[in-house]
This record gives sequence, C-alpha cells and structure tokens, in this order.
Amino acid sequence: MQKVIGYEVGGYDYGWFGSIRSNGQGWHELLHNDGLRDFVQEALAQIGRGATEAAALRVAQEVFERCVSIPRVGPATPTRLLAIYRPDLFFSVNRNSIKNLSQLFRETQGHLRTWGGYKQALQVTWRATWYQSPRPVGNDEQRAWDARVALLDAYCYADESE
Repeated sequence: MQKVIGYEVGGYDYGWFGSIRSNGQGWHELLHNDGLRDFVQEALAQIGRGATEAAALRVAQEVFERCVSIPRVGPATPTRLLAIYRPDLFFSVNRNSIKNLSQLFRETQGHLRTWGGYKQALQVTWRATWYQSPRPVGNDEQRAWDARVALLDAYCYADESE
C-alpha cells in the first residue's frame, strides 16, 4: 500500500506501472494531505483482490471524485492509483496515453477524463473477450494477464518528447 500512494520504499520504480510520483500535484497531495492519504488507503483496501467489478467500481468512483475535487489534481492521479493497486481492473488516464485511449474507446479526450467517460471505458473493457479469457498457465503469461487492463496504458502510451 505504501508503494501505491508514493512513499519512498526502496526507490520508486514499482514494476510495470511506475509510481504516483509522476503525477505532480497529486503526489504532493498524497504526501501532505493526511485526510486524502487515509481516505485513499482505506478505499484501496476495499478494492482488495476479492472485490467484484461492481463493488470496485463504486469505490473507484469515490477515489476518482475525491482526488479530482482538489485543485490542479486531474484524473491521472486516481486512475494511476487504481491501476497500480488493481491492474487487473483499472488503467491509467494520463497526458501521454489520453489521445490513443480516446481513439481506442471512440470517446473524446474530455469525456474520458471524467468519471462517466472513464467508467464507460472500463465497462467496455470488462466486456471484451480478451478480458474475460481464462487465466493462462505459464508464469509470464499469468503476470501479464493479471495486469491486462493496466497494460492498456502501456499500449496507448505515446511519449510526447519524441
């Protein structure tokens, strides 16, 4: 949990999904806003491994709306938190993936940055054949399958500096 909310725990590269440190004001708020940090920790715990998609979606909405209600904190912060914690259910919406994500889901970038747009994209994802496929047998394949939704960010990521 400490890694998810941005604490320094042996560096900050947390596997495939990076860390919340890249989210500027969102990371700052998680470090300095005890109320937000406590809320996020409790909410993410509710989205534990056993949570159904519907239950996870209800809590995810609370996390999303609470985070984006803070000035200068956009959807990248809550969606990154959700994707790091539950990569099998959530993907990150950030400035480097938003263009391609909007094309993938045939949604405007503005709509995808809202809870309604993000929720709609998640529901489309969760109905997809590749999402509903059985968990593979091999270890490497299982690791990718367990992160199949979060990997949409990697698929859609476009480095703007190139």
